[in-house]
Amino acid sequence: MEESTLHPADVEVSFYPPRPIGGQQVGTTTSGILLKHLPTGLSVICESERSQFKNKQKALEYLEIIVMLEVDGCE
Repeated sequence: MEESTLHPADVEVSFYPPRPIGGQQVGTTTSGILLKHLPTGLSVICESERSQFKNKQKALEYLEIIVMLEVDGCE
């Protein structure tokens, strides 16, 4: 995996239990993640994986893309 181009101090990280969709293990871990890019105010959530680490990786990739689109769109 490539290193993120976002500065870590610019990203606020929050964890939460994923929304219930059924099953016995739902809501037992805080694998959902919310990332907020502080300079732009853009936010991304990811709860598609059971692993917090994998959700964070995906969320960082998504956030990086939307921040690039926002910055490029403003020029």
